[in-house]
Amino acid sequence: MPSSKTLLQAQHKFTQNIRKQCIKHPIQGVTEERMQLYQKLVYNNIEGVIRRTFPITISILSQPQWHDLIKSFLAKYPAKSPFFCELSKQFVEYITGVENSMLAYPFLQELIHYEWLELAVEISQNVQQKTASLTLNDRLTLAPSAKLGVYQYPVHQISPDFLPEKPGDQPVFLLVYQDASFAVQFIQLNLISAYLAEILQQPQTLQQALNTIADNLQINYDATYVKNAQSLCLSWIKKNILIKV
Repeated sequence: MPSSKTLLQAQHKFTQNIRKQCIKHPIQGVTEERMQLYQKLVYNNIEGVIRRTFPITISILSQPQWHDLIKSFLAKYPAKSPFFCELSKQFVEYITGVENSMLAYPFLQELIHYEWLELAVEISQNVQQKTASLTLNDRLTLAPSAKLGVYQYPVHQISPDFLPEKPGDQPVFLLVYQDASFAVQFIQLNLISAYLAEILQQPQTLQQALNTIADNLQINYDATYVKNAQSLCLSWIKKNILIKV
């Protein structure tokens, strides 16, 4: 019977062979054919889960480019969660840390994040409220199924027919949300509405949010400003973007 130390060493060799997708560490009693079978089984399961989240990324990369990303992720990323549902999030975290010059496109990190954001919204809790009025004293916050993304590239437009080489002159603000029919939608925001969405990630009154925006963006706080903000927030509540708390 092997000692606990010998067993631990064999387990380490086994996991290294799986992660590196090669047989650098032969294991006594495990044939090369069996090791390759284990490698293929683990890789196909991980790649199959991740690919469902990133259809646009897959459409613009060659098969070797895509599989190189997955193999690199498997070999190098110290995954902290054993749950398959967390794989796509951990893949995003890994890609975010990769040197941009090492990727096929300069926008790839942002595109992968945006595609993951759509998944995060899709699986979030959908909270629906009906309201016909909104006062400055009402406390608001972003719904659990609404997420704000800020990008240098127009990630919502990227496709095999549109591959931007340089970032835009202005940031792209995208508010991704789940509508009343549980479908994932997005709105492109301007600077002021994006700042409002960012502020309302923390619950606060509409009055507090408008004061912060007016002060920091040097906006004239008048009746028109308040009316426009109330109208916007009401439309967001109807879209399940905001909730009263």
